[in-house]
Amino acid sequence: MSQDQQRFSPPKQGIWSALRPRLNYAVALGLALVIALPMAYDSLTTETVLTKVTDFQTIQLADGSTISLNAGSRIKYKKDFNTEHRTLTLSGEAYFNVQKGTIPFVINTDHGQITVLGTSFNVRARKDGFEVGVNEGIVKVSNENSRQKIIIYPYHSRDGAFKIGSKDLYI
Repeated sequence: MSQDQQRFSPPKQGIWSALRPRLNYAVALGLALVIALPMAYDSLTTETVLTKVTDFQTIQLADGSTISLNAGSRIKYKKDFNTEHRTLTLSGEAYFNVQKGTIPFVINTDHGQITVLGTSFNVRARKDGFEVGVNEGIVKVSNENSRQKIIIYPYHSRDGAFKIGSKDLYI
């Protein structure tokens, strides 16, 4: 064989050298799926209602309860609401008129959790604090940081609101 023939003959490659580019694509695709699937599942199984700073919106839930969502607020709940649970997440301020039911109605916020069976009340959960005002019925408020649970009756304090700081429960 002459030197010209050796120069133009392709070098011999091992199996890993041939698979490496494809393996890189497979790993990248796998990572993309690991990241995208939970977000896709969440968007397919949850409802999110967001109000702008100038908006006010009333929402009717599957159990007949109504939520009046104040400006600059967000509420998020699973699409199967009222089948085995009545749980939602609130960021901002909303007035709730909860229908009585056997399953507790639970509102999660960054500051605490409110549990009710049937009542009407207001919840304000913003960065500067957390307030619950009860008009009818009874509401239980809890906070993970203090592990304290407090029952609130209508007009529990002088101004009709129960205030909770960002760290602990207090009246």
